[in-house]
Amino acid sequence: MGAADMGKTLVATLISLVVFIIMAIIVFLLTLFIIKVAGEAVFAGQTLDIGFACVAAAVLTAGSLIGGGAIHVMTD
Repeated sequence: MGAADMGKTLVATLISLVVFIIMAIIVFLLTLFIIKVAGEAVFAGQTLDIGFACVAAAVLTAGSLIGGGAIHVMTD
């Protein structure tokens, strides 16, 4: 493996990392929106604290990203 191949691999890894982070942010925001809307529907007269919504979205996003990675590894 030459220096050019290692450079290509490094660039591909960095691009994959950036895309993964962007997708994780999008999934987090989408999950946060869904939790916020569902919280307003369930707790009709009350407001859902944004802290609880963020924690719930973070836990669900982390679980789906970790779980999705495990499924991908198992199918290869």
